[in-house]
Amino acid sequence: VCGLTRAAREGILFKGGAYLEELGRIRTFFFDKTGTLTLGKPEVVAVQPFRGRSEQEVLRLAAAIESRSEHPLAEAILDVARNRGIQPPAATEVQAVPGMGIRGRVNGERCLVGNPSFFNGTSGATGPDLEAVKEWEGRGATVVVVGTEKEAFGMIAILDSVRKEAAYALGELRSLGATDLTMLTGDNPETGRAVASLLPMDAVHAGLLPEQKIALVREAVEKGKKVQVLVDETRP
Repeated sequence: VCGLTRAAREGILFKGGAYLEELGRIRTFFFDKTGTLTLGKPEVVAVQPFRGRSEQEVLRLAAAIESRSEHPLAEAILDVARNRGIQPPAATEVQAVPGMGIRGRVNGERCLVGNPSFFNGTSGATGPDLEAVKEWEGRGATVVVVGTEKEAFGMIAILDSVRKEAAYALGELRSLGATDLTMLTGDNPETGRAVASLLPMDAVHAGLLPEQKIALVREAVEKGKKVQVLVDETRP
């Protein structure tokens, strides 16, 4: 009764005591990274053009495509473009590709904005450019590559800060008996490991599509584990 009353005061409603007791038996926790372990307010920290392109070109193309997206990374890119007074051209045939990025047509040419694997070996996102991508990923940044199907114009490095209370909250869960704390993210493995290294996580699974995250949770349930999944439900 005390637990139900205390939870209600914090705006958390349980159907009854049995559900609160069931919650206390959970030992396996899955955390979606963005907006849950991090603030969910990513900021652009670098714009790096490739092969003689300019920052203006990279941001103009990225903003054109991302203007049709509601993803937090899109907001970060659009904010920088607006602050620099960039007026992006209109984009058509815009289509999100889950786990990869977004594509569309700008001035009649098909363009891509997304993770490095969204670009094939002929796009230009290879060699020294890929080294720059890996450097930022190693710092914990999410790297968005921008370009056309023929050429990568450049990359945008975006950082989403870890919540200051995240490490404490995870430590509290562990002190209450949690034995398996796992982070799930669509980011690349380097970025995932960099973020997880700041937290007392037991495991991190990166580079995941939404259905792959679900599969990992389902696998744990099928093994008989009591599972709690924590996500930012405000994200699209």
